[in-house]
Amino acid sequence: MTDGHADPLGDDARRDLAEIGARVITKGVRRFEGEDGQLRALRFDDDTTLSVTAAFFAIEHRFQTTLAEQIGCHLRQGGCVEVDEHLRTSTENVWAVGDLVGEEQLVPIAGAHGVKAGVDIHRTLPLPTGALPPS
Repeated sequence: MTDGHADPLGDDARRDLAEIGARVITKGVRRFEGEDGQLRALRFDDDTTLSVTAAFFAIEHRFQTTLAEQIGCHLRQGGCVEVDEHLRTSTENVWAVGDLVGEEQLVPIAGAHGVKAGVDIHRTLPLPTGALPPS
């Protein structure tokens, strides 16, 4: 199952799968269907289904870095945005957080990144005339 992506297998792998009765399906999967906690089928984007009793999958992660690249942010090997310990990018006055920086893909981590970057952004703002610097 390639979830709508092109078949990545070579002829040898496809032949090996055919020998054991397996096939490669390139349709996009819309959802998993079941009842009482038991998987029964996969529903595809074309509204057809495939009866199943189990499914194994891997989530491919592609960093959405088009904007970051357009404004000059450096990327790390693997495609995420390069940041320092304050989540600052290589482009002045630009911070990156969450999945974009290549850490675990978890909401609490993304939220913590947002807070950390927000605090750093606040610290970089110019002080109003007559204001005391933060202690």
